[in-house]
Amino acid sequence: MKGEPRNIQDDLVESVHYTPLSLEKESDDFVEGLGFLKGNFTFERDQLALFMRTLHDTVSGEGKPEEGDSDDDVQVIE
Repeated sequence: MKGEPRNIQDDLVESVHYTPLSLEKESDDFVEGLGFLKGNFTFERDQLALFMRTLHDTVSGEGKPEEGDSDDDVQVIE
């Protein structure tokens, strides 16, 4: 409403800043395999669960397609 003071807290969004540490101790293949996770970035805190799942899948290898699997492969069934 007009005339009422605004609470700046209402305009703030909780966020998380991700900074990977000690990547120089890891192999080049591992670091390259991290993709976007090898760099700094910030995301909204409500995306934390998605971030953690992505981090887990990337580091564990679960997020990588198996040999022979590809998103480019399409099978048409009629």
